[in-house]
Amino acid sequence: MKKVFAIALIATAMVACNNNGDKKEGGDTTTTPPPDTTTVVAPAPDTTTTTPAPDTAK
Repeated sequence: MKKVFAIALIATAMVACNNNGDKKEGGDTTTTPPPDTTTVVAPAPDTTTTTPAPDTAK
């Protein structure tokens, strides 16, 4: 029974020490979005003038 306990203890220690420490704990993991650099161009004003069609529905 002592051997089983010793093996279990060693296995537990191996599993517990398997952490390499690469994991960064806590802190802010969010990133800010890049600024909006798109430009909006307004459409050119309509310079053509048309006369309305005569009202023939009368």
